[in-house]
Amino acid sequence: MNYIRELPSRLRRITTSGSYKPEIDGLRFWAILPVVLWHGIQRVARAQPVLTANEQSTMLWVPAAQVGVMLFLTISGFIISSQFIKAHAAGRPLDLRAYFYRRVTRIEPPYLLLLLASYLFLTVSSYEPENAVAFWRGPESLTDSLLASVVYLHGLVYNQMPRLFPGGWSLEVEVQFYIIAPALFAALFLARTLKRQIIVSVVVVILTLAISKYFDIAFGFTAPHRYTLIKYFFCFWLGVLIAQINSAEVWPRWSRPTWDVLAILALAGYLCSGIAQHSTWWPSSALALLDVARIVAFTLMFGGALNGNAFSRFCSSPWICLIGGACYSIYLTHVQVMQIVVPMIARMFHPASLATGLIVSTLLVLPLVLIIGLLFYALVERPFMTPRWPERLIAWVGRKLRRAVPTEPV
Repeated sequence: MNYIRELPSRLRRITTSGSYKPEIDGLRFWAILPVVLWHGIQRVARAQPVLTANEQSTMLWVPAAQVGVMLFLTISGFIISSQFIKAHAAGRPLDLRAYFYRRVTRIEPPYLLLLLASYLFLTVSSYEPENAVAFWRGPESLTDSLLASVVYLHGLVYNQMPRLFPGGWSLEVEVQFYIIAPALFAALFLARTLKRQIIVSVVVVILTLAISKYFDIAFGFTAPHRYTLIKYFFCFWLGVLIAQINSAEVWPRWSRPTWDVLAILALAGYLCSGIAQHSTWWPSSALALLDVARIVAFTLMFGGALNGNAFSRFCSSPWICLIGGACYSIYLTHVQVMQIVVPMIARMFHPASLATGLIVSTLLVLPLVLIIGLLFYALVERPFMTPRWPERLIAWVGRKLRRAVPTEPV
C-alpha cells in the first residue's frame, strides 16, 4: 500500500531546470481526458454491427478529441515561452543548442519506438486493424507512411492522418512550432517592455485565429492547412500570452474562491465546446465562436490552476499529476491498445447495444489503457526525461566495455 501511495512521487515528471509545476500536469490531465474518451467511444461504436439513430446521437455527447489537443498545444506554448521569457528577463539569450537538443532527446525516442514497434508488428503479423479509418487512407505503402511520420511530414505531404499512429498529426504541428519558436521570440522581444509584448501577443492571437478560420471557411474540412501550424498557431500563442501574464503577475486580483468558481465554469465550457464541435448545424463561420470560447476557457483554467484554491489543489493532487505527467505516453499508446482490444471484446461479449459495449469497454479497456500508458511512461518515456541521457548512456557503455576487455599484464 505504501508503494502505491508513493508511486506518483516516484514517477514525477523530470524537468531540465529541476523546478516543477504540478498544476500544469493537472491541466494536462484535463487535456488527455476527452482525447481518450472520444477515441474510446469511436472504437466501441465502430465495433457495433449497427448503430441506431439514438446511439449515434448519444456518442456525440462525448467531447471531441480535438478540444483536448488544442489545450495540449496551449500548454506547450506556455511551457516553451516560459523558458524564453525567463532567459530574456535574466538578460541572456536562450541556449538554442540546448533547446533543440532537449526537444530531440526528450520527445523523439518514445515516438520513434512506438512507430517502429507498430510498423514491425503490422508487417510481421500481417494484422489488418478493424474499422481503423486512418489506416486505410493514403499513402498505399506503409513504409512511405512510416518515413513521412518519422520526419514529422505526414500531414504536409499526404494531407492525411498518419497510418501507424493517427494522433501523430498533432506532434507534427508541435514540431513546426518548436522549429520557428526561436525566431518568433526574437521578434517578440524587439518590443522592449513586457507590457508591450503582452499587447503584441493579444494582437497575434486575434490575427492568427482569424487566419485559421479564413482557411477553414475558404477551403473546407479537407483543406491542406488542417494538419499544419496555420490552423493551430493561435493555441500556441495563447499559451505564450498566458505565460507573459503569469510572468508579469498581472492576473486579475480576484480572490482564490472566485478563481475556483471561474475555473470550474471554464472547465465545463471547455468540455461543452468539445460536444458542440460535433453539431452539424454549426455554419463554418460560427465555429470561430467555439474557438473564442476555448480561448477564454483555457485562460481561466490556467488562472484557476495557478491562482485558485480548490481547483489548484485538484490539479496538483498526486494521481491527477501522475496521469497528466504521463499524458504523452498515454497519448502515444491509447489508440494502439484500443484498436486491438475493443474488437476482441466485441467478438467475445457480443454487446447488444452501444450502451452495453461502453460499459464493458469502460470496465476493461480504460484501466488497460491507463496501465499500459503508465508502464510506457515509466519504462520508456521517463528515462528519456533525464537531462543529457545520451552522454550518460555512452559513458555507461564505455565503462561496461572497459570492464569486459581484459587488460594485458605489463
